[in-house]
Amino acid sequence: MHEIVEMLLIIRGEHNLIHQRIEEITYLDKCLSLSNPFGRFSARLIAYICKFIDKKHF
Repeated sequence: MHEIVEMLLIIRGEHNLIHQRIEEITYLDKCLSLSNPFGRFSARLIAYICKFIDKKHF
C-alpha cells in the first residue's frame, strides 16, 4: 500500500512540475516577444485598445 501511495505522489509531483515548467516557458516567451520594438509597439497598442474598451463599458 505504501508503494502505491508513493508512486501516486511521484506521478502527481511530476505532473505539477511539468505544468509549472510550461507556465514559466510561456511567460518567458511573452517577455521575449515584448523585448523587441514591434513587440513593445503591439503591447502598447493592445493596452490602449483594452483601455478604450473598458471605458466604453462603463
